[in-house]
Amino acid sequence: MALAAVPARYPLERQEWQGAAQLKSVGTGLLAGEAMTHFARALGAAHSGDQAAAQADIDKLKEQRAALEKANQSCLAEQVEIQILAAQAWLAHAQGNRADALKHIRAAADDAETTEKHLAMENRYARSPCVTRRKS
Repeated sequence: MALAAVPARYPLERQEWQGAAQLKSVGTGLLAGEAMTHFARALGAAHSGDQAAAQADIDKLKEQRAALEKANQSCLAEQVEIQILAAQAWLAHAQGNRADALKHIRAAADDAETTEKHLAMENRYARSPCVTRRKS
């Protein structure tokens, strides 16, 4: 996961949107790892004004979520769903659609709040695979 997370996080943390939009897959073979790359690319494209590219990466995230669900990896699929919602929020923002942007980012925040974070991955871009749920 780190092989995908580090290259994805670097341009995002530096707000180098064009660099994020042009990231290449590092070929981890892990769907959740590849999702990190598509998430970073979607954010980079949305911030750079390339709405078609952002949507293409969101579509890839949706494919990866479906594949994770099919593989009975629902916890990882939930993490990818958070990435989808956050990317959709930034795309809606880029399109000037404030209502949808707020709807998606609130849903992403609500979903993120219900998943446990791994200590080593405590940041706003890359979430670790959840192992347990927070107790309400």
